[in-house]
Amino acid sequence: MKTILAASVVLALTACSNNQSMIVDYGTDDTQEIQKIAPEEGYAALKQAAICCDSLKQLDYQLVTAPGKLDFTITASDPVFNFSSGRSFVKAFELPNAQGATNIDVSAPIVNSVFVPSILVLDEDHQPLQLFDDNTINYDPSSIVSVDRYYGNILLPSRYGDQQKAKYLLVFTTAEAMQQQTKLNPPDSKAAETGRVDVNMKIHMNKPIPHTAIGAARLAFDYVPAGQQNADALAAAAVVTTSSSAIEVVPSESSVDSISANSASSNSHIPNIEPEVAAMFEQLIQQAVSDGNYDKALKIVKDAEQAGLVNANEVFVKAVKAQ
Repeated sequence: MKTILAASVVLALTACSNNQSMIVDYGTDDTQEIQKIAPEEGYAALKQAAICCDSLKQLDYQLVTAPGKLDFTITASDPVFNFSSGRSFVKAFELPNAQGATNIDVSAPIVNSVFVPSILVLDEDHQPLQLFDDNTINYDPSSIVSVDRYYGNILLPSRYGDQQKAKYLLVFTTAEAMQQQTKLNPPDSKAAETGRVDVNMKIHMNKPIPHTAIGAARLAFDYVPAGQQNADALAAAAVVTTSSSAIEVVPSESSVDSISANSASSNSHIPNIEPEVAAMFEQLIQQAVSDGNYDKALKIVKDAEQAGLVNANEVFVKAVKAQ
């Protein structure tokens, strides 16, 4: 009942907003162009491309310099790495120096096709720490405030249980994902009333969406930069314990590093929630509502409930009412 109430409050608020909140946000300017490229072209480019590196250390890592949205495309000009899940074009990022945990929204818009992302987090020695795949990042139907997309929310602790620190992040896709398609849900009735182009297209496009080897994606970073004093800092110092054998790098037959994650835990669940972590989730929910990002707030509510914060939905409802 509480979830239904929260959803109805959000719809009531967004229905009263102006048309600016209904602008279709696909990320980068060339998103639609790249997602309209025939998937076969991306597959062929991936198959023909040479493996870039013998080690993850050899990838070029782009430094994340500030909180906020980072939009990018993965194209045939990007390096190809041989993961245990198959070869893939890859984007590599160096994580910011954060005070406490780093919260990241991962999304990939759906147009005529979609790049389905997986995220691999590495430590300071470029060794795998945590994998986020289709257990975390999955199809998110369009709403009045978002387009159809693949979406996931991940939380990187300041330190893992063995005191390892997340330092790098890889965005790639898998051979299995590229072989699949996504059947879109019927358009949201509220979104249809706005006359949005993407909704009208979906009404007339009754076919599954193919997954591709290239495409557009977004990482939205939320963290406190190191050196800044902030009330969120202590709450963000969450610790996740992972098995030392969960993810490992093993040599493949092609002598290229291959990521093995068959026994990996792909979720960012926190087994026993601590008061500091609960406070962090509450603040993230309240901040998302304050920013008007209700989709993000509801996603954080879901993550918080899975982590053990039983009153997460109440926090959301109170935040909405306070607005």
